[in-house]
Amino acid sequence: MAKHRDLLDISQINRLKDLDAAKAFIDILSKHGIHSLNNCIWLAACYSLAARKIHPDNLDSISLSTIKYLASDSIPDESPLALSIGHYLNELQAQSEQTTLLDFKIALSRDFFHCSLAAWVFQILTQSGNKATYTQARQSRSFDELPRLTQWFTPSWVSSFLADQVVSKETRTFLDPACGGGNILVEVLKSFCAKAKLSASKALERIWGLDVEPGLIKLSALSLYLCALDINNSKPDPDLPVAHLYYLDSLDQELGSLLLGVKGQDFSLIGYDNTRFDSTKLPLNFDAIAANPPYLGYRLLPKKMVAFLRSKYKDAHYDLYSAFLDLATRLIEPDGKISFICQQSFLNITRYEALRKRLLAQFNFTSIVSLGSGAFQSRSGEKVSSVIVTLEHSKREYQVSHIDLRESATKRKAIKNSLGSISAQSIQGKEMEAISQLITGTPILPDCPLDIAKLFSNLPKLDDNTHGITVTNGLFTCDNKRFVKHVNEIQNFEIDDYVPYDKGGGQKWFASTPYRLWWKDQGESIRKLRVKRGQSKTLPGEDFYFQTGITYSYIGTRGFKARLLSPHSVFDIASSSLFCKDESELNYLLGFLNSSLVIFILGQLNPTVNFQIGDIRRIPYKKPSRELKAKMTALVEASIDLAKRFERLEQEIGPEQTFERIQTFVDELNSKEKLLQEQIDQIIFTLYSIPKVTQKQIMENYWVKNSRVFLAPPKLTFKTALSSAKLSLV
Repeated sequence: MAKHRDLLDISQINRLKDLDAAKAFIDILSKHGIHSLNNCIWLAACYSLAARKIHPDNLDSISLSTIKYLASDSIPDESPLALSIGHYLNELQAQSEQTTLLDFKIALSRDFFHCSLAAWVFQILTQSGNKATYTQARQSRSFDELPRLTQWFTPSWVSSFLADQVVSKETRTFLDPACGGGNILVEVLKSFCAKAKLSASKALERIWGLDVEPGLIKLSALSLYLCALDINNSKPDPDLPVAHLYYLDSLDQELGSLLLGVKGQDFSLIGYDNTRFDSTKLPLNFDAIAANPPYLGYRLLPKKMVAFLRSKYKDAHYDLYSAFLDLATRLIEPDGKISFICQQSFLNITRYEALRKRLLAQFNFTSIVSLGSGAFQSRSGEKVSSVIVTLEHSKREYQVSHIDLRESATKRKAIKNSLGSISAQSIQGKEMEAISQLITGTPILPDCPLDIAKLFSNLPKLDDNTHGITVTNGLFTCDNKRFVKHVNEIQNFEIDDYVPYDKGGGQKWFASTPYRLWWKDQGESIRKLRVKRGQSKTLPGEDFYFQTGITYSYIGTRGFKARLLSPHSVFDIASSSLFCKDESELNYLLGFLNSSLVIFILGQLNPTVNFQIGDIRRIPYKKPSRELKAKMTALVEASIDLAKRFERLEQEIGPEQTFERIQTFVDELNSKEKLLQEQIDQIIFTLYSIPKVTQKQIMENYWVKNSRVFLAPPKLTFKTALSSAKLSLV
């Protein structure tokens, strides 16, 4: 983000929200030599209070003078909540570098200095650091590093949706078991006041927040106080109570809120004002629970945490977020509501089948929002696809509302206008449950048509023994830097020691690999290293090395694509492959895998960027007639020829490689490939008897459209065109 000048014009800053506002604020403080965490949070709090022209009545002289300098007409607040915030600000000021009055001002806008600004400032300053230190933190498996790996606060457009899902006028108790900086709590407070027509003071009595970090519950208290002031139009309310915000004090307190899901745990509650309470102060159950829980897989968790989760959260021990979701199911009242942000894969992958079955048996999935990747602005480069799941603790008749935000334009609209502005698709709950039962693994698929789900029960799997098709993993060398080289790196005297090595990639139909594998000793050095690293001596897929096969995009950030293996090659684990007993069927199988029906099915089985070998094996397979197979084979051969022409771009268009010639050539190939793809799709739709209405749904699917985006964009630059000779059609 560009550096900001001192923002004296309110019109300049009102447009900034959440993380952007915090970045701008930190930018200004940095220009004035203010960098420390405590100082930045303290100033964020002072400015936020000054923008509301009110302050706790127990501030120290520097804090009070600072707020008065910013807003001379600020008035005192003596409510219990205000005084508890006053203690927090005094504590921050004592730990900060600020000993004199400020020598600069920023325009006082409530929109800019929003309720959660200080929390976002905390997020930015505690998560800053280079990639190397972040990697070290992941590898440490230390409780001390968990905050850096898991504290990602919730954007307001998501928080408001979570609150709206679970709060109603009948709601009496709400819990966020991983409240962080209070982003969700703020929206819950607003919802209570709007829906239940409560005063801020009454609504606060119904809200509970827990976190493992004492500093975060203080930030949550500040966020709630500022929100209450906004609701009250900055008028003091002497009844604003100290908020129900706690961390657990226990011999196992690093396990945090997860202790609540296990009977017989001994703990006390410590408030953000350091008041200690007996555990009985906390309700046993809640009417509403919402959270953006921490994400971290069990392989990166401290060993003590892993042992606890395996013992106490057996069906959900694979990740922290799933354990927190399981916790919520144990704390929710009958007819209560839960709304959680989870990883999208929770709805599909095998490891969570037992948990999904339990949830389907006890809860109604009333809402599912596919957020896709990049929903959390603070997680730069985020690839994890997220989903919001809302559950109701009952089993009466219900409808499932599904909102799909995986398209960038739709997500931008939701961020700008709210999630409620996006059209939702509905499906009967019983129908979605029936679809889950038809597919191995009991996935939860709100956008899967029933006639597609029936294919899984009516047809054998792709790797069924009767088909003569083998799907196998590729080679894991344990050290590609040692054994693998680009062809241009190999000296003439050693060229005979290397063989083609296919490392996968997102090309379609055909691509020849530029990589080579050291094979002088027929892989013996690789075998020895594998054994040393705890792998098997047998090389994965070895029986199929150098054979003609099909590979696919293991990491499909741009959709799923299949192509022929590079000729006479060994294939990498990232290039897991398929082989036919009868090689004459290979081109038909390639066309089948690139069909829109198969891509749609794979998107249902595993809607992540990683397509697994098990997903390919589960595809329902119907053998074609001889005539249909011949027709498909001809179309695929033509498609392969186009891909080969694209790879030979420089030879195809000759030495005069002007931009116009390159663009015309690429457009021509893309147009021809598109027509061939449409014919292939129709062959498979007809073979599988897919109704027209379902065909339309398939063609509009996110994964299908992503797989059909042309690799060569309309505004192809000359440099890009010349470098794309090794890329294939999309």
